[in-house]
Amino acid sequence: MTVDFALIGTGVLGLAALPAMTTSRLGIAERLGFKSTARPSAQPTPQSPAYADSLDAELQALLAVLPLLLRGGLSPIKALEWCASRARGDLGVALIRGLAEVSLGQSEERVLADLADRLQTPSMREFSVKVRSALHRGNRLAEMLQSQAVGIEGRMRAARIAAAAKAESRMMVPLVFVILPVTIGVALLPSIAAISQLA
Repeated sequence: MTVDFALIGTGVLGLAALPAMTTSRLGIAERLGFKSTARPSAQPTPQSPAYADSLDAELQALLAVLPLLLRGGLSPIKALEWCASRARGDLGVALIRGLAEVSLGQSEERVLADLADRLQTPSMREFSVKVRSALHRGNRLAEMLQSQAVGIEGRMRAARIAAAAKAESRMMVPLVFVILPVTIGVALLPSIAAISQLA
């Protein structure tokens, strides 16, 4: 399943064209939960590395879509509302809760600050600061969010490489301490038997 961003641009936002999205970013957007009913098998606890990694993956998916909506003319809050209605996971729940507070009269900047405090990851704090800065000073939010998406992707790639290196090291343990000694023993056994017979 993939998200048809061209349909979103023409049918929902009325854009003439949308920038091409890479296959990897489409896969990340699917992990955010757009039109997906998949659920994670494990529930990581807050403050754990798995929890932070899960939120970073959800945030990266959000950052793949959000700049398109902003360039289409939506305000940051309206764009977040569109994403929250299609999101899954802890980030989606937190966005829906925060946007509900906005609709009840809470200030947007206060809600974004609370969102960062609630989720408590460096990436979410950076995201909150960027959106609040755009709301307050009128900064170019789409470019800032794309830059953050690139940073998150780089950190996730480095983490995967590190995990693969650790797995490779663990695979060497049975090779060195089990398979290799058994192989040497089997190779030497006939020679040892022959020497014993001669003795």
